[in-house]
Amino acid sequence: MAAGDEHQPTSGRWHTPAAIALAFIHILTFCGMAYQNHIHKVEWSSDYSFFANWGVWLSPALLPLISRKHWPLLLLCAIPILGIFGARMYHVFQLYSLDVNSMAVQKGDGLWFLTSLFGMLATVIIAFWLLFCAMIFLPGWVDNLSRRQDG
Repeated sequence: MAAGDEHQPTSGRWHTPAAIALAFIHILTFCGMAYQNHIHKVEWSSDYSFFANWGVWLSPALLPLISRKHWPLLLLCAIPILGIFGARMYHVFQLYSLDVNSMAVQKGDGLWFLTSLFGMLATVIIAFWLLFCAMIFLPGWVDNLSRRQDG
């Protein structure tokens, strides 16, 4: 083994399982938030707000799956996901052990805001990623379609 071989990048075998685990952890965070919200009996005003809010709150689960091939981006996704997960599980533990619901205030707890903020950021990132993918792949698809119609 040459001295230069020691600084080769690590294999990406752990990237996909780590991305799936981070997505699952964020879904668990959301389940804890939904459980605390269900205990507090918050009613949704319409189906649109229900699906829009849940879409924003669940969008960070897609970020690790999108960035699974680039470990620096995966680590940047892991920091807020694991931080919010730890704090949410602490609040769920308080609910179970002490019967203290942090969601029992008018606007929810601070994690509700943080989850919404991270979800909005994730939604914007995913929208730009979809736009970028469309700009790369759409011209090729249109070209292939026009060739099939001409030929």
